[in-house]
Amino acid sequence: DHFVEHFGQPVVRLGKLQQHRRGDISLPMGGGPDVLAAVRSELQKDGRLRPVSGDSYIQFVRYSEERVQIESINAYGASARPDSPHYTDQMQRFTQQELKPMTLDKEAVLNGAVRIYHPE
Repeated sequence: DHFVEHFGQPVVRLGKLQQHRRGDISLPMGGGPDVLAAVRSELQKDGRLRPVSGDSYIQFVRYSEERVQIESINAYGASARPDSPHYTDQMQRFTQQELKPMTLDKEAVLNGAVRIYHPE
């Protein structure tokens, strides 16, 4: 009944029902409670589910004799400010279960920085 009321049909794909949302971005989202890619969703007024908790920051680190390789992803982006370009810049990758390269090498971070500032 819920699917017919909100989607006009009795069968609905999970990605249409469960949407990862922030600002103007709304993307299909897999996962469920107590599984890999754990997510707990709440029902929204439009009949869709919106994830409210679960996996949010994922990091894989591989060690070898030559180097450390780091990959990570954040559920939304690296900013909580809606006016920032980083507010939703990782959502697409997150919903597709893709990672991005990361480094803790200070020189590499500073060389790749768009802007460097002191928080005071």
